[in-house]
Amino acid sequence: QKSSTLRSKKTAAGGKPKAPVQPKPRTKPSKPHHASPWADADAMLRAILDNLPDRIYIKDLDGRKRLSNSPDWHSMNASSMEQVIGKTDFDLFPAELAEKYWRADQAVLDGQAIINHEEPGLGEGGQTVCLLTTKIPLRDAKGNVVGLVGIGRDISDLKEAEAGLEREKRFFEALNHYSPAAVVVLDPDENILSCNPAFEKLFGYSAAEIRGRALDPLIAGGSLLTEASSYTRQAHTGLVHAITRRTRMDGSEVD
Repeated sequence: QKSSTLRSKKTAAGGKPKAPVQPKPRTKPSKPHHASPWADADAMLRAILDNLPDRIYIKDLDGRKRLSNSPDWHSMNASSMEQVIGKTDFDLFPAELAEKYWRADQAVLDGQAIINHEEPGLGEGGQTVCLLTTKIPLRDAKGNVVGLVGIGRDISDLKEAEAGLEREKRFFEALNHYSPAAVVVLDPDENILSCNPAFEKLFGYSAAEIRGRALDPLIAGGSLLTEASSYTRQAHTGLVHAITRRTRMDGSEVD
């Protein structure tokens, strides 16, 4: 009797037991698929190489180009990398230049790196330029040399600027040397770096014996020293015009 009553309580109105409710599995919402920006590493490297200002290339053991970035093949008046791949410098440059390049390449292929070597090159218009070149051996996994990597930077503008500074330097040196006025150059500590022949003649000192010495005690002793030191300090920031007296090596005064 008791068993029949319990069974009746566990059944539904239709006489069948209720099925247990199963929990629904939790799933993460799917995300839209996007291609990885790092998928094509070769294309990214190619873009980097082509946007660098330096000429970058790889050559094999025969001196044939296996890679050339945009600045490199543009310098040879090519319209694409494919036009220079597989060619040697003898195919791409005048014979004299090609000979120089090949001699350097052979040393690198023998295992000797060339770092920051200045050499002549050609610009896009065929004009001569100055290149700062580095070449290093390219080795395989076993350490064998299989080619070389070259980097060339056009430093023509820098060399021209250096030449201009050198011309100015020579001009001012000549002006200083032949000037009838006594000229002396001091370091930041007011010690003598150099003087011109007019200074030597006026004060009786040679440039060698006064180099490194303080100027003011040398030519403005006694009561003149305070004034001379004041003028020297003013000269650090601007021009000084004054009529005064100074002392020669023999003790006589210069007006």
